[in-house]
Amino acid sequence: MACRIPYPLVRAFGLLTLAATTAAAQDVPLGSRIRVLGTCPAIAGCDPVIGTLHQRQGDSLVVRTEDGSERRLLLGPRATLEVHRGRRGQTVQGLLVGSLAGLVAGAIDAKRCHKAPGEDLCDLSYAFGTLAGAGIGMLVGAVIKTDRWEAVPRATTVMAPGVRGVRLGVQLAI
Repeated sequence: MACRIPYPLVRAFGLLTLAATTAAAQDVPLGSRIRVLGTCPAIAGCDPVIGTLHQRQGDSLVVRTEDGSERRLLLGPRATLEVHRGRRGQTVQGLLVGSLAGLVAGAIDAKRCHKAPGEDLCDLSYAFGTLAGAGIGMLVGAVIKTDRWEAVPRATTVMAPGVRGVRLGVQLAI
């Protein structure tokens, strides 16, 4: 038995999809720095679009990119909209990587150290290497800044065949 979907139901699904995809963009104020991912899923190596939200046009956004050009981006079902939330340093990661590198350097130095009777300076290589590496790693991590992006939750619609006919539902994707 073939499942026939009535035309009014298809139109309602289309309107719900349009409303759901533009609902996320309505929460982002004009002039916000945004990043849009997945606007061209069929193209390999598609880069995210980063820029300032210039205006909304139905189911798409007009973004002024960092080079000054304007791009109209369709927010399809696989597109992800993110808002810039500032920059942050990588101090903790630098501390961990620096500590590990310092510990390894201290271990190598301790292996090469020749102890004289009554000297425990070779054992300090581990501690000195770890502390020096941690300090250098913290400084480097504090200098390296990365952007923080927050994904904007989007409502999506789901249409699935039911036991009798078709069920239509709305789902919030976070």
